Amino acid sequence: MKTKILLLALFLYTSLSGFSITRQISANSSQFEFSPSSITINLGDEINFALAGIHDAVEISQETWQINGVTSNGGFSVPFGGGLVPASKLTVGTHYYICTNHADSGMKGTIVVTNSTGINETALPVNILLAPNPATDYFSITLNNNALVNSNFVLYNLIGKQMLTGKLMAKTTTVNINRLSPGMYFVRFEGNLNSAYKLEVRK
Repeated sequence: MKTKILLLALFLYTSLSGFSITRQISANSSQFEFSPSSITINLGDEINFALAGIHDAVEISQETWQINGVTSNGGFSVPFGGGLVPASKLTVGTHYYICTNHADSGMKGTIVVTNSTGINETALPVNILLAPNPATDYFSITLNNNALVNSNFVLYNLIGKQMLTGKLMAKTTTVNINRLSPGMYFVRFEGNLNSAYKLEVRK
């Protein structure tokens, strides 16, 4: 039996369950501040610190942060030169951190982790049409204007694994999906990062 896909529109107010986004905080050798110094992320996201060799990032308590102290509270710790803070270290709430070499110069920052859950359905945006519905072996993406022409799209499974990528070369692009296994998938469009389209794959 041929694969069929039911295409439903969804607007995502948060990252998908199991779908992690890596955000970056940086500082070079001539900077004595983190950029950005304050960032808000969703629960499940990660932070990559891209730092010069003279900077580290150590989580501390709010009280220690306020007085530019350097004593760790046992939270995340990134070595000099930077590194990745996994989602498991970024619980809901505000995480305060400093550079231990330059805390007395005010080199500190905050990471606010929010726990927005749920995916709210809305009507399909008027600038994108997915058809046929349901589809067999392929579907087409048709744009009602040229805003997204030459942009990319990515298809993910429910755990955030990238399954298929493509480029919108014209106002209508055909996507072959005959290799997809049954399950739920999401298509996200470059330049429209808060919108995704839910695909139910069934036999």
